[in-house]
Amino acid sequence: MRKTWTIPGDRAPLFDRLSDLNQEQKVEVPPFRILKPEQVRESIIHEVAKLLNTRTALSRDELDFMEAQDLPYGFPLLYGFPDFSFFDPADQSEWIIIAQKLETIIDMFEPRLKDVQIKITGYDPKFQVISGEIRANMILDQVVEPIVFPIDVQSYLLSSPEKDDIYGKKLASTTTQGTGT
Repeated sequence: MRKTWTIPGDRAPLFDRLSDLNQEQKVEVPPFRILKPEQVRESIIHEVAKLLNTRTALSRDELDFMEAQDLPYGFPLLYGFPDFSFFDPADQSEWIIIAQKLETIIDMFEPRLKDVQIKITGYDPKFQVISGEIRANMILDQVVEPIVFPIDVQSYLLSSPEKDDIYGKKLASTTTQGTGT
């Protein structure tokens, strides 16, 4: 009879597995295939930050049409958050709509998160950044674990030296400090 075993953690995302982490080393031992639970959290936060700070090339009308078509999970043309210049992020009544759009995008492109809920907590007009938090259930093997982490989504038209790597660095350092619960 064949023996089975479990390793705590989950598979590394495809592009992480294909990346050469140490170019001087001829052979990676062991090959990078499995992430430890804390690395899974960091990977999810990193991937969600990339997803939400990438803009889809579709217009608002095209996006609304395609979302209504019940497209399969992860349809490439829908990757990224739409240009939210047609929203008024300073208007708190629109935060619910923005949060729903963000939840839909995360549901489509981050299969390791389920029951995603986003709460928009603020808007910084100087940097055009919408801030909030994501609450979801992280699927780790057969274990479901709640996770909470902050998000900042910036308009793609504006970049600021003061807020340069706000997404990757801020979110990654937040995870290291243990906000994943």
